[in-house]
Amino acid sequence: MPRKRELTWFKPRKCWKKYCDGKVYYLGNGRCRGKTDDDGYQVALAEWETLKQQLQVGPTGVDPRKSVAMATDYKSLGISFDGSSTDPASGEKRISALVDAYLSKRRLEAESGQISVKMFDEHRCKILDFARVAAENGLTEIDEVTSKFLDWYRDAQLAVISEGEISPVTAKKRLSRLKTFLEWCYSSEYLDQLPRCLVNGFTKVDIPDPKPQFFTVDEVRNLFVAAPTSRTKLYICLACNFGWTQTDIS
Repeated sequence: MPRKRELTWFKPRKCWKKYCDGKVYYLGNGRCRGKTDDDGYQVALAEWETLKQQLQVGPTGVDPRKSVAMATDYKSLGISFDGSSTDPASGEKRISALVDAYLSKRRLEAESGQISVKMFDEHRCKILDFARVAAENGLTEIDEVTSKFLDWYRDAQLAVISEGEISPVTAKKRLSRLKTFLEWCYSSEYLDQLPRCLVNGFTKVDIPDPKPQFFTVDEVRNLFVAAPTSRTKLYICLACNFGWTQTDIS
């Protein structure tokens, strides 16, 4: 069974992190090659052990002198509420401004590790496709995004699938991210009501069954022979005999 680690891998920064007293500490910055890099982990762990002594905290990361968690001093961090936060002003209807605000929130989620950088990039690419097409068709305000336009946009995705320009997976993601964006506009009170077509299979796109490619026995044998270390040979055995993936092995 894999050993439990005291630190948590933080993929966006490619380092380890530790939560302590309402603050996140990033450890081993620039010295970790990945989640499976044991040497990098030991460097980060040593850094945390030194930091614990400076903070006078116990092995769990909690100061034994404190019986309650400390509240975060947001003001000292330059985080304050001025009535509008980072969102557009009340009554803003421009699609371009709302797209920027929406993507800023997704970017913050990626930077804090709530979603992956890949997921943020997916949101960005798919929403920007919609914003570009809306502008090309003369739509500037969010209220102009009607069910009629959305039905056309969905039909356009099916058309470009038929032309071989995009895959069904890409089309489905475009429609799903657009629906999420419009729901955010509605819940944030920039859109008075959601277009009704969103509740009637708007994101439904049939995805063909995957067609995986398989290694032959000879190919696996050649990979095993060419493996540079005994550890790599072990990984190949675990994958072949137990169906373990990279996540399982790590």
